[in-house]
Amino acid sequence: MKKTLDYGNSDLPFATSWMKKSSLLALLAGLQVLAAVVLAGLCALNVYFTHKINVQARMFGGLTQNQRALEQLASSTLEYARTHPAFDADLVRAGFKPATVNSPKANR
Repeated sequence: MKKTLDYGNSDLPFATSWMKKSSLLALLAGLQVLAAVVLAGLCALNVYFTHKINVQARMFGGLTQNQRALEQLASSTLEYARTHPAFDADLVRAGFKPATVNSPKANR
């Protein structure tokens, strides 16, 4: 029956004694801890920036919705002004409609 490789075995006596005496083990463990800290920091940055992007996306969606509502309000206001010419003076005074020769002048 063939033996499997066991690190606690005497199959590799040079490896176990060399790793115990060498400072390479401490160096490798330190590098592993450093890599874990760096990866944890990168994960934290990923979570932070993902949250920030989601907040900005929600804000942009709200701004887009407000812009559409204002555009609809302006178009319905101009449509109302076409059928009700007395409203033109208020639109000119507010700056939503340019003053033309035919429209009444703003009294301000």
